Amino acid sequence: SSNSTGNLATETSLNSSELTDDELKEAFEYLLAKLTKDSKNENPTCNLRIFYKIGNTPGPTMIRRVLDGLSHSNLVITLIPTTHLYNFSTFLSVCGVRHE
Repeated sequence: SSNSTGNLATETSLNSSELTDDELKEAFEYLLAKLTKDSKNENPTCNLRIFYKIGNTPGPTMIRRVLDGLSHSNLVITLIPTTHLYNFSTFLSVCGVRHE
């Protein structure tokens, strides 16, 4: 059994309120591709701790809706509300662990 960890701080020049479901899905697909790279399993279990700013977009409903669309992935998700992230332009911070 081995674990792979990764962090992704999502930053953009866009206002986070302009973020679409498709753009957020693309970010999560990128994160999962990085996290599962070189995995011994075809679909390893990945635990994602997702930190989001309270009162900002994307909120928990949007995040959950987008992740529910990734039904091919074996995900365990924890959404954690925060008041501050790394800097002003960071609107999500994700810590991922791959379990094998």
